[in-house]
Amino acid sequence: MYWYYKYILMVVALIGIGLGVYKILPKDLFDSASTSESTQAPEAANTAVHQANTDSKRNSPEVISTSSDKTKAPATINPKKKIPKNTPLFDEKYQQGLAMKNKGMLDSAYNILIESLDHCDTYSSQWTQSAELINEINLYIYKNAVPSKRKQSHKVKNGQSLWDFAAENTTIRAVQVSNKIPIESSVIHINQILTFFGGNWEIKASKNHFTLQLLLDRKLFRYYKIGIGKDNRTPVGVFMIKGKKREPSWKGYPFGHPENVLGSRWMRLTKISDGSNEGYGIHGTSEPESIGTASSLGCIRMKNEDVEELFNFIPDNKIKVTIED
Repeated sequence: MYWYYKYILMVVALIGIGLGVYKILPKDLFDSASTSESTQAPEAANTAVHQANTDSKRNSPEVISTSSDKTKAPATINPKKKIPKNTPLFDEKYQQGLAMKNKGMLDSAYNILIESLDHCDTYSSQWTQSAELINEINLYIYKNAVPSKRKQSHKVKNGQSLWDFAAENTTIRAVQVSNKIPIESSVIHINQILTFFGGNWEIKASKNHFTLQLLLDRKLFRYYKIGIGKDNRTPVGVFMIKGKKREPSWKGYPFGHPENVLGSRWMRLTKISDGSNEGYGIHGTSEPESIGTASSLGCIRMKNEDVEELFNFIPDNKIKVTIED
């Protein structure tokens, strides 16, 4: 029976040797082999998910960065919003302008009211509300020789006449009114300081709103209600006033005749593009009730007192007129 014990002792010895070798060798040699297959699938899945998330962020219209790096700008920047029209800011500006007008601070009131027009739609009730005050302020300064920083001034030189400088900026009549010079007199004196509204005059007319704006240096100076041509006869486009007449005749009828439709003033409109004239103009009317209607043969109609005032402000051959629908 001895040989049986011999084999048993050999098996026990081999097991002991195996355990010793296992303890000596690095443990991760066995772990890497057993875990390599099990980790390959999750890692591949995680990589796919990460790539998908990255692509999604790249293609997204709005990227919000959570990085602590403050030097990175956001992918999208909100554009500056335009000021909405008819906002409460209009009321604030209008009330400020009204208060200044009542205190006699006319230039400041005008400047604030001009700002108010940026906060309402043109020709809206709010716009008209401010425009009415602008009318009052400018007419008061104009007719009462009131000092204003917005006026031009001219020191009369030896031998100079009103015509020498007035026609470049306005009209002789406007200078007379602004400086209390009698209409029948054009006498001025050397070193006399004359003040008046003058500069870059421009006219804009809206057919749909029956309104004409007189602009001075691109700002509203005065607005008027008008009449236009029936059957859409009043042309749109850009014109120049070339030819002004006081008390014009019409088709052989003298001024004041019941058949003369031109009223007390006439200003001919010539196309800037080709210099043509088709008989259109801006004129007064013997039918003031037609203002605000489409009833003329194509011309722009104004009340006689309004067209006379406009006539006095603007020099001939210098004024651009834009007529829009």
